[in-house]
Amino acid sequence: MAAIEQTITVEQGATYATTISFKQADGSPLDLTGYVVRFTARRTPKGRLLVEASTENGLITFMGIEPVSGLPSQSVDPDPTTGIVRLELPSTITDDFSVGESLYDLELQQVDYVRRVLRGPFVVLADVVKARPGE
Repeated sequence: MAAIEQTITVEQGATYATTISFKQADGSPLDLTGYVVRFTARRTPKGRLLVEASTENGLITFMGIEPVSGLPSQSVDPDPTTGIVRLELPSTITDDFSVGESLYDLELQQVDYVRRVLRGPFVVLADVVKARPGE
């Protein structure tokens, strides 16, 4: 199955965070136990790396489910069986991004098995408050 194409827009110098739910064909959560979730953005497919976030480096975290509300929560223990992850790029990372359009992939990796699930344009909007010369 081909990856879903979706544009991600990030504001330069601001924290970017999103929650992603992985589901099986029947709608039940995809158990991510044993998987590494990896997000990579580059100017061109083989170009300079802008950012790599993963469950290994802590920029992607597994989410638990709040028992009372049943909603994803960072305040409960991380649980890969929920199929829910949070990608968070702090402002210290996005501050270094150049304005413009790049490309990204989001993959699930388990040993030698890699499944690309999301891909598309990675758009960085200018930070007007801290405008940089030439941007």
